[in-house]
Amino acid sequence: MKFRKPNKKIVMLLVLMFGGYVGMRTIYKKVSSIQSYRFYIDQQVSVAVRQKIKDFITDEQTNKFPFGSLAQAVHEEFPCVESIIVHRRMPGCLEVKIAVSSPTIILNNNSLLLVNGVVVSKDTFVKAASKKLHNVDVPSLQTIEDKATFIKRHLVRLSDSIFKMYRVELRDNFHALLHDKKQNKFSVLFNKDVELSDKKLAQCKRLKQRLEDRDVFISQPRERWVVDIRFKDQIVLYARKGDCYYG
Repeated sequence: MKFRKPNKKIVMLLVLMFGGYVGMRTIYKKVSSIQSYRFYIDQQVSVAVRQKIKDFITDEQTNKFPFGSLAQAVHEEFPCVESIIVHRRMPGCLEVKIAVSSPTIILNNNSLLLVNGVVVSKDTFVKAASKKLHNVDVPSLQTIEDKATFIKRHLVRLSDSIFKMYRVELRDNFHALLHDKKQNKFSVLFNKDVELSDKKLAQCKRLKQRLEDRDVFISQPRERWVVDIRFKDQIVLYARKGDCYYG
């Protein structure tokens, strides 16, 4: 059996192709290796959290993510992140621009509900980011995603004067209470279908004044008085004991 001698031209071509492949891999490694980072992170985020984001991205394990997955990894670790844009700047510099979802309201005085519906700790942001926001008390932050729509569509839009006069409490996905700050035994019950007009709130104030004139809050200390304005053509005043406000 005769063996043909390999064609010298084909052999040389294969050698050149292999050499080119190895050379390109070497060049790619040099070019693709990240030697430095340039960060542009939303200034609403606290210094501590900004540093955590930087540490996470520069971490050796995070660097194993392909660029397409990096944004997802950052968002999963830091839910406040709204968008992340990554650019490779030569030589060996990675530019990272991060924008976050803004806070809309404070929850239980220690958490923030963001525009994207995520709840984060208040210290995730600088104090100035929540300085002008109002607080809403909620029964549980664990189920807040179900209530986020009601909060953003209705409670966030309440006027400054309402928050000044009342402590706002979300009871469930559909109902909320305004607790009078001067008289903690008097509350106003409403739901998502009610427009808290000045006229209705004025009627509530008059009812409270009548109770005060009759010394009801003193003579009946165990009673909690509720003005129910959920109905279209009527306002109902009733007394409750304990923490039950409606049936």
